[in-house]
Formats: sequence, structure tokens, C-alpha cells
Amino acid sequence: MRITDFEDFRVQLRKTKSESFDFLNSIKSIEQFLTGSQEQDKSSMFRTIAVPMIYSSWEGFFTETISVCLNTLKQLDKEALKYSPEIRALWLQKEPFFSRYTDMIRNIYDIDYHRGVVHDNGQFKKKVTKGAFKLTSSVIQDIDRFNQSVLSDCDVSELVMTFSNVNESVVKTNLEAIGLDYSSLDLSQLGEVVGMRNSLGHGEFRVNLQPRKFNSLIMYIENLIEALHEATLKWLEDIEDENTAPM
Repeated sequence: MRITDFEDFRVQLRKTKSESFDFLNSIKSIEQFLTGSQEQDKSSMFRTIAVPMIYSSWEGFFTETISVCLNTLKQLDKEALKYSPEIRALWLQKEPFFSRYTDMIRNIYDIDYHRGVVHDNGQFKKKVTKGAFKLTSSVIQDIDRFNQSVLSDCDVSELVMTFSNVNESVVKTNLEAIGLDYSSLDLSQLGEVVGMRNSLGHGEFRVNLQPRKFNSLIMYIENLIEALHEATLKWLEDIEDENTAPM
């Protein structure tokens, strides 16, 4: 990979951060306008309905940032075997042959849940057939070929593991997968933000955010975004050093 490619990735990361901050600044401006207009009911309601938007600025930033990281790894054009098992696992799940194999596994193995509950020991009824054996043999060959080839040119945004929320567990899972040090990130309040967003998403509008708490919430997300941005730039710098150093 060329050094200019790494600079392109840095530009993408800065653009993602800038867009998230612009969005949060717009939310703050609207809240300040409503608060100054003496319409307290409207300003209070806005602070409540703004919570999902504040959260979305974080989720969008996180997803885009991890996508840039995954695209960086893909553009290294190395054989899959030279990547960590975690990175290979992400790409492997997008391989058609692997999807067919996992579907087959679900069909031929039947878990006896009742006996598993009674004896605390799941019992498997194996229905191995000649066709299943051949498919297993074939998929092993496919995995060998996968390991010897470069990572496929898939949509890396689909590889980001967001599940239903980008909470502390999701953050750690993704960052550990790509080898990004998250020790500088303060994740202590992320669960609260996610919880408030989920409550509102399920129609619970009893959240009453006072201006001080509202501003504190936005500041926390801004600091979290900034911390992840800086950690990602450091990660990218390390990747660049490892792959552009003179042989």
C-alpha cells in the first residue's frame, strides 16, 4: 500500500469526526434557541427527543470509523492467513461457501434441548450423511483457498459488529478484533446513553433531561468520539509503520 493511501484514510477519519461534531453542534444550537425563547415545554421536550439523535451521532461515527479501519486492513493486500483469526472470521462470514456450510450444520445437527436442560449436558443427534461428509471436505478445501487469497472486496461496513446497540461490549468486541487499544476511552457512561435511547425508542417519554444533564450528555459523547478518533489515528500510524518500513 502506498503512503498516500494512509493519508486518504486519515482524511476519511477526520471527515467522519467533523460530521459528527457538526451534527452535535446543531443539536446544541437548537436547544439553546428553545431555552432562550422562554418556551420551556418545547425546550424540555426537545432535550428528550434529542437523546436518540445524540446517540446516533456516536453510532454513526463508530460504524464509519471501524469501516475505515477494516478497509485499511483489506487494502494491505496480504494473504488472509497473515491476518489475525478475528479478522479472518469477519471476512469468512461473508464467503458464500461458508454460509452454505453453516446452513448445512444447522440442518444436520439437532440439539435435544429437553435432555440438555434436565442433565445440564446438551445431547447431539448426529445425522451425518455421505453428502454432509463431502460438503465438509469441500469446505475445508475452500477455507484453505481462502487463507491463501487476499481478503475479498466486500462492503466493509457490513462487517462492523453493531448488533442492536453500540454499547461498551460492542465497542470492545470490535476494537479487540482489529487490535485497537481502547484503554484511553471512557466507556463508563455509554450504557446510560444507550439505555435512555432504548427507553425512548420503546415509547417511554418520561425521561426528563435538565439543561445541565443534557449538556453533560453531549459533552460525554463528544469526548468519547474525540478519544476514539485519536486512538484510531494511532492505530493507523502503527499499521503504516509496519507496512511501509524499508525491507
